[in-house]
Amino acid sequence: MMLTRLQRITFQTLHNFFGLTKELLAVEPSRGSSRRRSKRRSVRSISKDPNSEDQPRNLPTQTSGNEELEQKPEEVTRTRLRSANTSSPQLSSIVEEGVNSNIEDEVTAKAAIQVVDDRDVLTNAAQQMAKILGLEDENIIKSELRLLKFQPDVPVVSAGSKDTNLVFVASGTLQITQKIPETDIPKTVHVAQTGELLGEMAVMTGEPQQYAIKSGKSETVLALMSKNAVDKIIEDHPNVAVRISHFVVKKMSTFTRQTDYAIEWLILESGQKLFSHDEDAQDIYIVLNGRLRSVVSGPDGKKHIVEEFGRGDLIGLAEVVAGEKRHSTVHAVRDSELTKIPMGTLSFIKSKYPAPVTSKVIQKIGDRLSVYLSEKPAEQSNISQYMQRASNLSTVAVLPITSDVPLSQFSKELTAALSKIGPSVCLTYKDVIETFGLKAFDSIQKFHLTSWMNTYEDHHKIVVYETDRVGKEWTRRCLRQADCILLVGMADHDPTKIGDMERELNSLGLGIKRALVLLHRSKNGKYENPTRTAQWLNARDWCSSYHHIRCPEEMFTEFLTASSKNIETSPDNDFGRLARYLTGTSVGLVLGGGGARGLSHVGIIKAMKEKNIPIDLVGGTSIGSFVGASYCTDPSLQSLEILTRKLCAKMSSIWEIIFDLTYPYCALFTGRRFNMALRSILGHKQIEDLWLPYFCISTDVTDSKMRVHMDGSLWRYVRSSMSLAGYFPPLCDPKDKHLLLDGGYANNLPADIMKAMGAQTIFAVDVGGVSDTNFHDFGDDLSGFWMLWQKWNPVARKVKIPDLPEIHSRLAYIASNRMLGEVVTSESYHYIRPAIDDYGLTSFDKYEEIRDVGYSKGMQLFSKLQHEDFYTEEKSKHDKETMMRRKIRSILRTVVNLETLYMQDSDNGDN
Repeated sequence: MMLTRLQRITFQTLHNFFGLTKELLAVEPSRGSSRRRSKRRSVRSISKDPNSEDQPRNLPTQTSGNEELEQKPEEVTRTRLRSANTSSPQLSSIVEEGVNSNIEDEVTAKAAIQVVDDRDVLTNAAQQMAKILGLEDENIIKSELRLLKFQPDVPVVSAGSKDTNLVFVASGTLQITQKIPETDIPKTVHVAQTGELLGEMAVMTGEPQQYAIKSGKSETVLALMSKNAVDKIIEDHPNVAVRISHFVVKKMSTFTRQTDYAIEWLILESGQKLFSHDEDAQDIYIVLNGRLRSVVSGPDGKKHIVEEFGRGDLIGLAEVVAGEKRHSTVHAVRDSELTKIPMGTLSFIKSKYPAPVTSKVIQKIGDRLSVYLSEKPAEQSNISQYMQRASNLSTVAVLPITSDVPLSQFSKELTAALSKIGPSVCLTYKDVIETFGLKAFDSIQKFHLTSWMNTYEDHHKIVVYETDRVGKEWTRRCLRQADCILLVGMADHDPTKIGDMERELNSLGLGIKRALVLLHRSKNGKYENPTRTAQWLNARDWCSSYHHIRCPEEMFTEFLTASSKNIETSPDNDFGRLARYLTGTSVGLVLGGGGARGLSHVGIIKAMKEKNIPIDLVGGTSIGSFVGASYCTDPSLQSLEILTRKLCAKMSSIWEIIFDLTYPYCALFTGRRFNMALRSILGHKQIEDLWLPYFCISTDVTDSKMRVHMDGSLWRYVRSSMSLAGYFPPLCDPKDKHLLLDGGYANNLPADIMKAMGAQTIFAVDVGGVSDTNFHDFGDDLSGFWMLWQKWNPVARKVKIPDLPEIHSRLAYIASNRMLGEVVTSESYHYIRPAIDDYGLTSFDKYEEIRDVGYSKGMQLFSKLQHEDFYTEEKSKHDKETMMRRKIRSILRTVVNLETLYMQDSDNGDN
């Protein structure tokens, strides 16, 4: 337990959060042979240049130490930088150095490793290891050892490897590196020499490898002893465990041991409170695993969510630094692991290593500030409860609503889709039983099971927990360990029937985010459009989002593997769309308003489809709301073309216009014909029944505010979003009887709403008119008669002065134009404007021409964003966002430096 705490808590906190590496390990010089002094010089040179990948050159150093210890081989280990968590894997696992390794790499790696059959080398290694472990007879371990020879510069162990072996360097050297947090740049932390023993902590804790190891510049021979063999020896000779633990602790620097004593390891169960509002703030917390939620109570007594914290997040620093009381109440929404650091300990760590610690703290504060600054208040405007964003998820539990859900196949396909985004794994009840046996859920195994699950979380972007009807204890554990729970049901079942496992979930009282996933089964290769989604959601008001997944028939008849050919690679694959939602990498398409000019949206979508750019969420205003709704009804170009052509035929018909005219009390047209056209094209669908998440914008003239529609009658809200004032009357909202008009008055290009929904990549297509700003300077007053004369006189010089209707129009679009300006200038969006200025608002008879304009613009833009290079482009965009964070961090560093100089000047003045 002590070593597990040291590795999982102390080392993980000091390395991952504070960025410390060699500072954690002891370098204790001692007297010995010239060979040992040479090794110590190598270690010293590493500390001078930790980025060097070459074997360091020797530097002179002083020697001192205990004469009694210099005869012991273990002293060599004690004077080295810590590599306690290293291990040497089996031959088959050595080739797993990287995620992207290929067959050629594996063949090369295997060819560079040989099994050694040399009794003299084996006997010598056994004798030295026996002395280190305090065993009188080397034969106790000799039969358990195996020798492997590595060619120069060959990977031995990759970071995160689960192989746990005690390793003795019989000859040669090993180069040990560790990646710097958040940079993935490897740093050499130690070069292990002949006679060193490595992997003590690995065999004692069973935790994965934190370091990457490769052979040195010459051939290296290693003697390996498996964890099972070590456990067997410890069972017969318990003093070996004490001796190994002693060596591990001696390798730690004094600073590490002091910090380990000061920090605290907290384990919170779901629902347990970390601290309350108005409590004194004396400690900061780092989330190692789990999820916590910060809430405040409003004037109405209701609790409002402020933010959520996931793995790696820092909690409570602002209040501690400012000396204030807690601003909110924080509690765990799932079983969580945290490190508690008192303010005094933080000051001690900073005083010992001010540069790296201050830099990391500034980085954390800067990242948090950049998030706040990038989220405008407009982004939070009445977003539906059914599409809350997912952020920083580490674990996902998959729970079937009924017994006929193909849960295993679903989990495998989802994991395969997640693996395309980042390292992912699916854990099942069978995995637990194979690892721990039938007594896996006994109380004595609780710590080991939790540690096993947390280990997978540490080394994967997403862990999928597949629940099991037989293993109820495993199911409860999955639910308590999850950041998000996917409730998977069959779309053609009774939506009001709550499943047994759903009821069990509700009985646990967990506050974890839950999402409804409805599986649609194909019939003769075709899928029926979703229906009754609102009924599913009404019966499950605990769901924060919903997803429609089209499943091939094979999913219900075959057991698929994660590499199955049935898993589609198309960007329109619903599993890929769900995976992007869970990882916060969704792609959103925003279609602006602009009358017939919006027909170019069809061309943009066509270009995205041809260039394999995925579309996960769609939102729009006015004509953009119609095109977006048509695409989400059936995400295919053929269907989109058919529906759009129907609208063009209706809108360009002179008879439709004549028969809808009325006395212009409120508008020129009754809106009846327009309503009939939209009903005939879109049907009586609900927004929830669209294949893709969708929203549209309208302007509430009753309350004078923007409205975001994400549920309800599709044609009605598309109609309200397209109701231009003066042409069509407002539409009465069936929910609250408010009057709704064209969304272009409030937000003609709602990219900010798309961002609030959680889309990482946002394409915003602007088709609005360009306002003329070249007006005539007529002085301090203006005569209407003079303007009338200028208009009627054929020889008078023409002047540009806005008339009353144009002034009213410009006033109506002020808010929308301001928001449009933010979209155009922000680096958070891909702003697109096709060349549609030559077309009017009513040019619906030029559909093909306008569509092709959009297609040309789309092909020009997306030619470098094809699916295979898409995430590379997004990395470039992410780098731009990172620049803002760097600027914030730079400002914070300047403030810190100025404060330090001020304090130094004050101290000098006092002296």
